[in-house]
Amino acid sequence: MQKINAIDIKFYDEVGSTQEEAKRLIHSGRACVGHVISTNKQTAGYGRYKRAWNGTERDIAITIILQATNTPSHKLDQLCYVAGIAVAQTILHFAGNIDLKLKWVNDILLNGKKVGGILIERVEHNFVLVGMGINLRQSQFLQQYNATALDIEGIQVEHRTFLDALMQNFFLSYNSWVEYGFLPIRNRWMQLVAGLNQHIKITLADKSVTGIFTDIDKDGNIMLLEGGELQLISTGELFLERD
Repeated sequence: MQKINAIDIKFYDEVGSTQEEAKRLIHSGRACVGHVISTNKQTAGYGRYKRAWNGTERDIAITIILQATNTPSHKLDQLCYVAGIAVAQTILHFAGNIDLKLKWVNDILLNGKKVGGILIERVEHNFVLVGMGINLRQSQFLQQYNATALDIEGIQVEHRTFLDALMQNFFLSYNSWVEYGFLPIRNRWMQLVAGLNQHIKITLADKSVTGIFTDIDKDGNIMLLEGGELQLISTGELFLERD
């Protein structure tokens, strides 16, 4: 993957899903690396496993279009860490001292509740979509997700102001990852990680595993210790003790 020096933000007043709009542009041949799909209102947003995610107007709902050729899946998975750092740095810029954590592998937590999430999808022509959703405003949907929003936590920031800062932080983080590799991103991510050295559960496609979350390895796998044996897990859904 190549460093990016310019972006093109495409604003929509309303779309069903920024991910699906990005796919439509790619399929039509009108997408370019560095395009960012942003909307004031997303009506059919979704996260991992195609789970519906409802939000309100003026939340952050974006998809960044990248491209990867001959890039292994485990390296693309590292984009979750790249994006997580960017979201965390942006929130901390506006919030200062606040309880912000990154939950493996794609959730952003404020005061123990989800405030945002990340979705990585590889699509046709080796394009890669980095979707990010962050709740800026209180809405009727948050309670059903046990989620929160920046304004609920006392953080008041305008949509465009947050978006501009997020884009700057993402591409700084992304270009650093391209140039220097995963280790600097991993080290920063570990400073904000939720559940480290705690007993956790991870649900996989066909089973659940439990153990002590000890580390993230050089490729981005979670390291889980149980019964004296160390497991490396590349994907799944993590549940903390309080979840």
